[in-house]
Amino acid sequence: MAKATKPKRTRSLEPLTDVGREIITFVVNRIAFQQYSSCCDEESIAIGLGKNLKRLRPVIDRLAKQGWLTIEGRRKDRIYPTPAALRWQQPGISDTDAKKLVRKIRRA
Repeated sequence: MAKATKPKRTRSLEPLTDVGREIITFVVNRIAFQQYSSCCDEESIAIGLGKNLKRLRPVIDRLAKQGWLTIEGRRKDRIYPTPAALRWQQPGISDTDAKKLVRKIRRA
């Protein structure tokens, strides 16, 4: 008798606040329009959302700690979603495709 395989268990993400949802949606939409090179740093997110940068910084840091965003650079000049965040935004995307998209974003 063949042994049943269990589905791969993924770490669930913590619920988003309203501002967190705005940030994730903004970043993912920029990626959807293939604006990789101009996406995204703290300042462009703040300008794009019409919010105060000082108020967004703790939210962006919290989203990174929760697994929603990846932040690169000393001055947080590269911010992009994690594969888990991409799968949350677009449930039909596979884990492999989400990881490929993140690699493409990192190279841009």
